Amino acid sequence: MSDKKGNNDVSIAVGLDLGTWNARVAIFNTGDDDGGNNGNNSNSNSNNANAASNGNTDGNKSGNTQVGPELIHNHDGARATRAAVTIIPKEDREDAGNVNDPDYYPPPPRQVPPKSVVDLMRSHIGEDGSNDETVHEEMKEIREFLKNVVLQLACNAAHVPFAQLGVVTSLPALPLQSAAGQDDDHNSDETTHAYIQQLQAILQKNFIGCLLEPVAVCLAYSYIQKPKDCQNVLVVDLGASGIKVSHLEQRSLAASHSASREKEEASSLWSLKYHTVNSGVSGPLLVDCLGKHVAQQFETKCRFPRGEVWTSKKARKKLQRSGESALTTLLQRSATTTTIHIDGLYEGMDCQVSVSKPRWEMLSSSLANQVKSTIQKAMQHIVGSANDSDKCTKIDQIWLSGPLHAWMQPLVTSACPKDTKVVGLSSTLDPSEAVSLGCAIHAQAMMDNSTDAVASDTPKKNPSGVNFSKKISLSPVEIKISQDSPDADDDKTNLATYSRLIDVGTPLPAMATYQPTATTAASDNENGEQQPEESKEGSASSTSSTGTQSPTELSVWQTAPTKKKLATLDIAACIDSNEMSLVQLHLSEEGQLSIRVGGESITIG
Repeated sequence: MSDKKGNNDVSIAVGLDLGTWNARVAIFNTGDDDGGNNGNNSNSNSNNANAASNGNTDGNKSGNTQVGPELIHNHDGARATRAAVTIIPKEDREDAGNVNDPDYYPPPPRQVPPKSVVDLMRSHIGEDGSNDETVHEEMKEIREFLKNVVLQLACNAAHVPFAQLGVVTSLPALPLQSAAGQDDDHNSDETTHAYIQQLQAILQKNFIGCLLEPVAVCLAYSYIQKPKDCQNVLVVDLGASGIKVSHLEQRSLAASHSASREKEEASSLWSLKYHTVNSGVSGPLLVDCLGKHVAQQFETKCRFPRGEVWTSKKARKKLQRSGESALTTLLQRSATTTTIHIDGLYEGMDCQVSVSKPRWEMLSSSLANQVKSTIQKAMQHIVGSANDSDKCTKIDQIWLSGPLHAWMQPLVTSACPKDTKVVGLSSTLDPSEAVSLGCAIHAQAMMDNSTDAVASDTPKKNPSGVNFSKKISLSPVEIKISQDSPDADDDKTNLATYSRLIDVGTPLPAMATYQPTATTAASDNENGEQQPEESKEGSASSTSSTGTQSPTELSVWQTAPTKKKLATLDIAACIDSNEMSLVQLHLSEEGQLSIRVGGESITIG
């Protein structure tokens, strides 16, 4: 059996949650105590309830190291590290004069505010910075920050060099549907691809993959808490970029000979069905809400004009820093009040203001209503109408994520049906750490199922317990369907209005069904009444009272990676017989698309 620790191969699974303002890093403890593995983690005996939560203790392993993901603390003992870098302007880096000249006095350094790592990366998407010195400098700062600050915590915890880290990073999910209901898949795919390329360029050989944030949350909850019968879940995450609501469906990939249900649940994929973002509610807005209240109380006490303290940039930064920590304390279940003390807030005067939890609930009431409205709109879109039970999707559980989960939990509970369970903070999992833990689980699963392990004659143990397979065939194309008129112009067709049946990345073989709407297939007049039978005679396609032809065809399109029309299905016979047949699509692993309507079928490819 080959020893992986004897070289610089990747041997430590690391999950990196790179958020807008905070970064969290986690490693996966395999329980090995030998040499360079992460069983000798110095933090494992003190701070990880998550590793112990899965209960996968192995009596054959020496020591008390628990198998599972573990979040790493930074040097200050905090679970999150500020993901911001300071970019010094070029004119400040250059020497402004001769330093050997005794009369030369360098100018005082300017106060440069730190910039978010994620915002810097997003600002360069779509730009060609090959010859831009500023872009090179910013990417260099980001690379040094991730290597020497964030990922160095994993190196210290696992006692391995940086070259042995296999990193899976979180990937922000872009909206699959905007507030207006229009798809933006093309721009989302391009932005996501460019973001992944930046991560690969920064982490280089240590980058082994990335994972969507809501999918990472589902991996953490399913691995650590092991819920039963959770096929459809709703992930609600509130962070610096806004409140994100995602609907995910669990697709089982276990073989038919699976012996237990636990193994079947582990052998599954989480498919993102719906995702929306509301930037009107975010962590910075909540912090500003608390900071403005403290500033007003301080102005009233010290008799300053209203709004003078908050408009001061220096005082505002102090209020925001103190408000962030005070808000974390106030949102704890046992907390009833918190006191904010700031030395020298404004004009040398100290500030000390107490805020009770009822007062905070009143201050944040408008933001709380936006959270409820976002959840209710998402539930209406996902669950559907109660009158249409066939198309109704039942949400089994709601899983919270993000540092503000304690503030969200009662709001989400009140906005959802009473029979829907909302899972938040527990003794086994902190929702604010779910993304990093899920990325670590995914990294270990990829290493367990690597091609080297498959080719080895000696069976390799699978400490992650997740039967993730890289041999799963995924759909390389996107297929949509629409109801067309016979004279429709293919070149001017708006594909955004089509119904998506098979998406790029869907596990193969894939099956999808489409039910044509009777109101489109039948000829209706302006008053909504169906035309008499005499108007249909002598014509294969009926005409409405406005003079336009009603659609009598179904068009099957491939919209990604290239756009082309695959087939045209004539539904005129269905209209004449007053029956709407179900359209069934089947995409095989070999790339053959079978389309069946009624008793007829065709095969493409």
